[in-house]
Order: sequence, then C-alpha cells, then structure tokens
Amino acid sequence: MSASADEELDFPDHSARLHRGCKMRVGAREVPCDRMVVVDKHTGQEDDVAIHRNGNRRAVKRVRESFKFEPADESNPVQRETFGLRAEPVSPEEEGRFLMVYDHFANRAFPA
Repeated sequence: MSASADEELDFPDHSARLHRGCKMRVGAREVPCDRMVVVDKHTGQEDDVAIHRNGNRRAVKRVRESFKFEPADESNPVQRETFGLRAEPVSPEEEGRFLMVYDHFANRAFPA
C-alpha cells in the first residue's frame, strides 16, 4: 500500500483515505481489495479495513499488524522476529458503516 492515498474524503465526524488496487492474502490465495483508513475526528481512532468480493457480496475485513518474536535458545541460536498484516472479521454493524463510507468514493473497485 502506498503512503499517499488515491482519494480522500472529509466528513463532519470522520475522514477517510482510500488506497485502490491492493492485495490481501486469504489462505493461499491473493485477493484483490481496496484498503480504506477511517479516522474518527473526536477520538483519533483509526480503522484500517480491506474491502473485497466474497462471492457475489462485498465483504470488509479489519487489517491489523501482527508481530511474532521467537527468542534464541539452545535449539535455535538465532532470534527471529516476524512482522506482517492479518485480516480480522468485523461485526455486521461495522461492515455496514464501513461500506456506507466506502460508497462515497467515486472510483471504488467494488461498487454496490
């Protein structure tokens, strides 16, 4: 995902940035998606989500950072650190809210 958004929107209570043409790994498959970051102007909370097709419907997954640390020991003399992103489900209410924001973007990959 590029540092600068492809499109940005400003609402009274939140702002949203859209990154088009991203990919998300679902099991062994890479799935095309759009990434959207929604920022609550009152709390500063950021929600990073991916919008993709799941069959005939649009689906939303929350994007979270993951970090795994394996310290060195006798059997493994090398310390290992793994950083990545993982997709987590969102509630039906959150999915509806995120898709409502997403539908305001003009050139979205996954229209309703």
